[in-house]
Amino acid sequence: MSKGFRFMFSALLTALLPCLAAGAQGRFPPLAVEISAEHPLFVFQDGNAGGASPGAHGAGAVAHWTQLPEAVRPYSVMLVAASADNYRELLAPFQQSGVPVVARITDESGGGRMPLSRLEDLLSAFTMVRGVEVRGMAFDLYDPALADGEGVLPDVRWLMDTVRLAASYGRFVMLSLEGMAAPRMAANRNTAPLLAVLAECRDYVIPVCMQRGPHTIPAAATLMGLWMTGTVSNWGVAPDARWYADARFREPGVFGPDTSPDRMPAGFYRAMLLNGAMTGAAVYTFTRDRDLWFGATPQPWTLAILPTLQQLIEGGFVARRDFAAKRAPAALQLAPASTPAEFEANLRELDLVHHQGNLILGAYGAERPGQIPELVPNRGDRYWVPVLPAQAPQGSFVSVTRPGAMATAAQWSELLDRHHPPAQTGQAFVTRVGRGVFVMNTRENVIERQAFSIPDLPAPVRGFSARRDGAAVTLSWPFREGDVAYNVFRRVPPETHFTLLAKGLDQRQFTDPAPPVGEQAVAYAVSALTGEKEPLTGEAGYGEFFVFSVVESRIAEEVQLTPLLAFAESVALPGFGDETARITPPMPPLEGAAASLPWWPYYGGLDETQRSAAAEIVARVEAWEGAFSTASLEGVMDLYAQDYKDDSGWGREYARRAWQWFFERCVGHRMHRQIRLWDFSAFEEGRVSVQLYALFTGSPVSDETGWRTGKPVIMPADNIAESWITWAKRDGVWRIVETRPALPNFRDLLGHSTPPGSLPPGPDRYPAAAVPALAPL
Repeated sequence: MSKGFRFMFSALLTALLPCLAAGAQGRFPPLAVEISAEHPLFVFQDGNAGGASPGAHGAGAVAHWTQLPEAVRPYSVMLVAASADNYRELLAPFQQSGVPVVARITDESGGGRMPLSRLEDLLSAFTMVRGVEVRGMAFDLYDPALADGEGVLPDVRWLMDTVRLAASYGRFVMLSLEGMAAPRMAANRNTAPLLAVLAECRDYVIPVCMQRGPHTIPAAATLMGLWMTGTVSNWGVAPDARWYADARFREPGVFGPDTSPDRMPAGFYRAMLLNGAMTGAAVYTFTRDRDLWFGATPQPWTLAILPTLQQLIEGGFVARRDFAAKRAPAALQLAPASTPAEFEANLRELDLVHHQGNLILGAYGAERPGQIPELVPNRGDRYWVPVLPAQAPQGSFVSVTRPGAMATAAQWSELLDRHHPPAQTGQAFVTRVGRGVFVMNTRENVIERQAFSIPDLPAPVRGFSARRDGAAVTLSWPFREGDVAYNVFRRVPPETHFTLLAKGLDQRQFTDPAPPVGEQAVAYAVSALTGEKEPLTGEAGYGEFFVFSVVESRIAEEVQLTPLLAFAESVALPGFGDETARITPPMPPLEGAAASLPWWPYYGGLDETQRSAAAEIVARVEAWEGAFSTASLEGVMDLYAQDYKDDSGWGREYARRAWQWFFERCVGHRMHRQIRLWDFSAFEEGRVSVQLYALFTGSPVSDETGWRTGKPVIMPADNIAESWITWAKRDGVWRIVETRPALPNFRDLLGHSTPPGSLPPGPDRYPAAAVPALAPL
């Protein structure tokens, strides 16, 4: 198919999308599960960590389902990985027990796709299967030689057929997308027929943003754009603690190796969930089962996941499309792309890691592009900017901008300020949408308390009392003119969360006929649906993420009765009341660790003279970053002394050629840096060594064929990225005279253009030698 014909085909599909969607919904049966902002769907993966047989795995997942709290069970399904060979044995326990399940029909990388004949058998035989999941599709291949007569690639054709088949049985396809897969799907000319099928079956397709890697904000904004243009009826997010390890965070303030998803503060699960709620995601998928109620590390479930899911249900905090539309007048519409080179125009707007990321930087800000992935936007007054598919109608947006129309991030900022007058809400992210005001600490890896201010929120009910009346307890609270109805809550210490006891009361009194008996204390609280307003100011600490209702007052006071008390009056709760309780406890040990190691610079253990020399070297490292980020070969080489040698004996010209290779093949150069240790033992001889975490990244536009997206280049490739850099003054300037391990290492760079595993990380020697053990110089 010619490029011109594909363009006309895409234009025709753009015009037909609304008609296709309107006509198709009636010919499919109703969706097998309810999904909406008012009734979100929670999907919990059981990954068979014990390696059980398919039947035992299915039975185990059913047992885990029975342990799921009643408060969230009506909104939930389980998720298991099914193959063409094992699905009958695996799914039988779900069918026998009546437990709803989603079956994954690909492997993690998108391979192992279930044949359509097997899929049809699965859908017809197992009515408890509510949907299927497709994972691992990257949409990074553009080669027309591999496409069929309609210009559709084989994996995309399989997905189109899968969506239609699932819709014919009233089931959904959950399309889980990672990284830049969502923008590529929305822009690739070869996926225009797929987008038409998504619109045709919009109630039966759920694209999900897998919250891993450095591109969660542009990925979520793209799925939000699919939803706001009506291409899909619902979309979702997949919170995942592996985001923390992907970011190379050890703990707040510390970057580098030896990281683990288990190190992520539990509160970041809450941030991921609230990001989804404020942008209209109605589906929440959890693929890391060790963090769930039945997993090996259930603390995130107890501390963050379950309380937040309950809050989303109770508060109605998932934004509806009309609420989001009021807050998002401006959008970016992707440019259609037939090659990776053409897609670069979109990356210049969306990718802060390997490109300018003008939209992301201008709309949300960024702390340190590349090294600190942005999970929480740095400002909330602009809400979110949806990213629209290249082929979709622009809808009712006030302003739709194409890539390149804004030459800089500053121009994006000016445009958005015209639609969103800057609000004085403090340092924290604050945004209001639908029924909620979301307040989030914006630091992903730096401990910092951030002030916030909300001008008007429903005023809490205060000054109420509790009195024992025989076996019952009666609550009373004062009159307020703006109150419409009241809700009463109860908790039994040591519980920290309140449970709803009575809802929609129109009287200022309530009697609990069956309070806990015996030696137990009991606490009560009252909220109001009210027009009474008051401002709220405070601080959000690291890992603290709040949402406040704009229709129901928060719980700010409680009254507690002990077995010896017959009467008590309410007292103030600490912090922001029940909202503070939802996000505690943070992780105190991390605060002490981070305080002992500032992320940049670090002068630990140095005297005044040493500190002065170290400050000069710090400036040289910063110059290194500046030269690398601008691909200045002469700037980088100015750091290396003429007598430079690495630990393999290579000299300055070798270093020059390695850096030149990097600059010639990659765009978006980023240096990650952090000082570990200083060594001044050779200071009298004019040498200073510093152990530096130094990671250099870039990305080729495409592979050698020009038809597939290039894979990121990372140096060093050993996943440690720590080198001892020795400096000596040459002509009055500190220059590098030695690096251990070598930096740069040409072998690492060449390994990116050879078959996987053929050139593993190691010293650039022939024949390859073992890597020498590192020790302080």
